[in-house]
Amino acid sequence: MYKTVEVTKSTRNVVEQTIPLIKEHGVSIVTEMYKHLFETNPDYKSFFNMNHQEDGDGSQIKDLANALLGYAIHFRNIDPLTNKVAKIVEKHTSLNILPAHYESVASSILHAIKKQFRLEDDDLILKEWGVAYWVLANHLIELESQKRDDNLQRKFGWKGFKKLKVGAVRRIGTDTIFIKFVDKMGGDLPKPEPGQYITLEIAELGCKRQYSLLFSEKKCYEIAVKRIKPSKDSISVSNYIYDYFEEGSEIPVSMPAGGFTFDHLDGPVCALSGGIGVTPHVSLFKYLQDRQYSYPYYHIHSMGSGSDDIDLLSDTIETTKALTVRLLTRASSEDKLGENYDFDGRIRDIVLSAILEDVEKTKYFVCGPVGFMKSVKYILEKLRVPSESVHFEYFGAEQALE
Repeated sequence: MYKTVEVTKSTRNVVEQTIPLIKEHGVSIVTEMYKHLFETNPDYKSFFNMNHQEDGDGSQIKDLANALLGYAIHFRNIDPLTNKVAKIVEKHTSLNILPAHYESVASSILHAIKKQFRLEDDDLILKEWGVAYWVLANHLIELESQKRDDNLQRKFGWKGFKKLKVGAVRRIGTDTIFIKFVDKMGGDLPKPEPGQYITLEIAELGCKRQYSLLFSEKKCYEIAVKRIKPSKDSISVSNYIYDYFEEGSEIPVSMPAGGFTFDHLDGPVCALSGGIGVTPHVSLFKYLQDRQYSYPYYHIHSMGSGSDDIDLLSDTIETTKALTVRLLTRASSEDKLGENYDFDGRIRDIVLSAILEDVEKTKYFVCGPVGFMKSVKYILEKLRVPSESVHFEYFGAEQALE
């Protein structure tokens, strides 16, 4: 245990009694927490995508507010949060979050609660929420420490970040590049699970970013990076990578991480992707093909006209046996039905029903923009697909899809 705390009846009562307050004021609390955290520890901005702090919907802030509320609701028994905790551990380990970081967050979140409810320093709410915070923090610190040790014990493994060399850069279309990372000495790398990601540390921008792995061999990791329109006046990390990463560059890289993996599959599989959300699915199809998977597997991809996704999909189709269906959200006069797309318009339940042999018994893996995933969630619920058969991968802050 990193910090010794004692949970009492008072702790449980205070946490439960403040649930309505957290539900109503969670976003304000988290907003103030981040403000205080970044003012007192400006270097912590490197752990976050600041676009998700500043964008119109405040996705990162809402995500943490929802997590805070969920923790309060399940404080007596956090078993229902097991999957959420596992995702946090994977992400924190990939970012190299350490116990000292939890000390800073504790200070900031208690500051925010005190300010929101105008509490005195000795208020019982502050005392018991301090205990509640460290109950979860101790749990995460222990799991993350074990994960780092496991990484180090793996063949060719390491803790934190290790400099890998850019072995090759390959352009796909006009706005997307494939980047291969290799060991500087030509050695092997730990084999990732399909669907995992790596974190890159971009020292020049003072930030870290996760990218899904594509085809990964013993001696290289490969990612796809797409040039995008920057938000406001901020520098796009992807655009920086697109412009400045070149063969021979040495970049600090984490061990592969992430929970969007594909073990225990025993039936039809359908991957649904939007835009660059196709990237984690590439490794899924290769994984299924290498194992001569006996059930049918499908790929339904939604993209815009003229998108580089068409070229990326061409690579995927040529190297795997997934039945791929391409949806163009808005076809232009230059697009040819049956050549570079199969359906015109957004994903609909009728499309899924027409493509899949057994909608309800299929396992679904979904990745893409939040709006796309909300649409998919609604459609699958309408088709009575069990929630446990649907797995979402988020680019950036995880959000509620209701």
